[in-house]
Amino acid sequence: MLECKDIYALATDYQERKLPWGKRLQFRLHLYMCDACSAFLAQLGRTRTLLGNLRGPALGEEEERELLARLRQRKPPPG
Repeated sequence: MLECKDIYALATDYQERKLPWGKRLQFRLHLYMCDACSAFLAQLGRTRTLLGNLRGPALGEEEERELLARLRQRKPPPG
């Protein structure tokens, strides 16, 4: 079963529908049982929507990879 730290690490792939079926099922089961991770995922979704609405120069592929790598290195919230 997935733990909170796994949810944090897999959240982007989950939202982008990149997780295999079995892992996606485990992810959803954890969300069903964990209010903190459900809230985290909802906040991440809102943040992505807001960022998607910003106007400005688009990131190049390399810039986007660097940004995603930096975000993935962040530590998960306690819990």
